[in-house]
Amino acid sequence: MALNFRDLESLVMEESGKWMPLGGAGVLETEKRWLFAYGATVPTDATGGYEEGCLFQHTDGSAGTAAYLNIGSLSSCNFDALVTSPLTDSTALTFGTGSDVSMAWDNTNSILEFLPSADDTGKVAIGDGTTDMDFQAFLGTANDYLLCDVGSKTVTVNLSRSSQTTENIGANIAVTTDSTYLTGSNITYSSARGSSALKLVSTFTGVAGGFSNIYSNITTTAAQTADGAGVIGYKGVVTNSAAMTDGEVYGGQFIAKHSHGTNIMTATASLIGLEGWAYIADAGVARTVIGGNFGWHNEATGATYGSGSVIRGIQVFCDNAASAGTPTESTGVCIWNQAGAITNCLSVVNSGSGFTNFLNITDDGTPAQSTSTTVTNVGSKGWIKCLVGTATRYIALGDGVT
Repeated sequence: MALNFRDLESLVMEESGKWMPLGGAGVLETEKRWLFAYGATVPTDATGGYEEGCLFQHTDGSAGTAAYLNIGSLSSCNFDALVTSPLTDSTALTFGTGSDVSMAWDNTNSILEFLPSADDTGKVAIGDGTTDMDFQAFLGTANDYLLCDVGSKTVTVNLSRSSQTTENIGANIAVTTDSTYLTGSNITYSSARGSSALKLVSTFTGVAGGFSNIYSNITTTAAQTADGAGVIGYKGVVTNSAAMTDGEVYGGQFIAKHSHGTNIMTATASLIGLEGWAYIADAGVARTVIGGNFGWHNEATGATYGSGSVIRGIQVFCDNAASAGTPTESTGVCIWNQAGAITNCLSVVNSGSGFTNFLNITDDGTPAQSTSTTVTNVGSKGWIKCLVGTATRYIALGDGVT
């Protein structure tokens, strides 16, 4: 109800600068019900005697702090500054009965802050899952933006760059941690993992089609002319500088895992940990084509290698548990000619100081032995066991070259 001059006749003003209904003068301080007040100091929260909606004129205030409204109760006041337009720096717009959330412009750091009254409470939602809208944040130009699109159910980061001489990053995720978190007994195995800068968890239940947790598709039309320049679909670099006594450092780990007590993958359904192709898809020739390039590079000069040190370009481990069955074939390395004439099954190229040995095979009779006490017709210097078709054959070995 608005006050007019006739209403003022039924109000009493005390010298302290407070208005209350007629009949309030002279009553106990605790029984007074102030409708309007003014002064140099805003009443302290939880003070009694101020009606809900009581207006306080702050005579010592400034822009944004000149007028306050009691949003508390008669017995426990809570005076909040009335919103002015525009809100001044660091002046908060509050939401909720208990000022649960505030929004203010931090001019010092140029940040629009949303702050809850208690840490880690509440959330900011755009839409409710039934009535939603798109969200778009621009990154300097109309062609650079982040878009959450309700209709297509996609999150798009679109960046447009031309003639750049500095690194361009579409999404930069940085995590610094000394976490000791590890689930599973060993990071080598598929059940184990630690902390992640990016974790993607998906569920696919389709019986046809395909699904990718990460899909990278680059179309390049740049004619590279300098060695060292190139285009990479995925690149992972892990740099260690610690003196380690155990544990592993992986540049990449790929695991395909079948896990079910009764469901069986048939022989035509493959479980493949890693697949790499180099694919010529049209009439134009690519003169160097490598399906997988693995190797190591060593520049360590400051220490002597200790016992048990190993450097291997490719290591294939085979682990068939004692309780597991034995398939028709189990092979460490398979080189498969699927079509056409192939020049070499294996090519050994020396561009350095040569190889000391062509092979290093354990001398235990499976599949090689350095003597011939158990196999006849191969001499006395040992053999390597082979399977030619279904027949077992032996390659005889010697101990010198003349």
